This record gives sequence, C-alpha cells and structure tokens, in this order.
Amino acid sequence: MILHEIPCDSCTESDYECSSEFVRDAKGDCIPDYDQIALSDICDKANGETVSLEPLQLIKGDKCKKPMEIEAMNIPCEKILRESSNGKKIVTIENKFDFEI
Repeated sequence: MILHEIPCDSCTESDYECSSEFVRDAKGDCIPDYDQIALSDICDKANGETVSLEPLQLIKGDKCKKPMEIEAMNIPCEKILRESSNGKKIVTIENKFDFEI
C-alpha cells in the first residue's frame, strides 16, 4: 500500500499543538504552564517585563499551506513567580556506589 500526502490549503486547529510553554486544560484549550515558563529563561530575556507567547505551534512536518492567525498571549513575568510552584526547587541527588558493576 502506498500512502500519498496531500497538503491542505488552510490550516485548522488539528494541525497545531500547544507551544512548549503551554498545556491543555480540561476543555482542550492551551493555557500557560507557569512552572515551565519559570524554568525557562523567557522572563530573564524580557528583563522581568511582560512576554508575548503564542499558545499554539504548527505540528512539525505538517504540510498545510496557509497558517492560522494565532493571537499571542501577554504573560506578565511578575505573575510567573506567584503562579509557579510556590518557590519549590528542583533538587538532584547523585548516588555513589563503592563497587563496580
């Protein structure tokens, strides 16, 4: 069996996924993932100001010809610290063993 790809003319929501700084809520909408934004350097680059992020990105390899107009969301960086994991930190522990495997 041979499969043929036929690019569609206009993109639809099925051609998109949430951007890396967003997650889907129970309704299927992409909402800000404040923990992910806090771990990234987006706000560092914005000097603590508001960042403008698109909640959707085209799925890699998608062949639709005319992209949808995606409205960017303005996310104030000062809100990131309040909405993220309440100051929790990621901790790593290295285990050392006194024998060879």
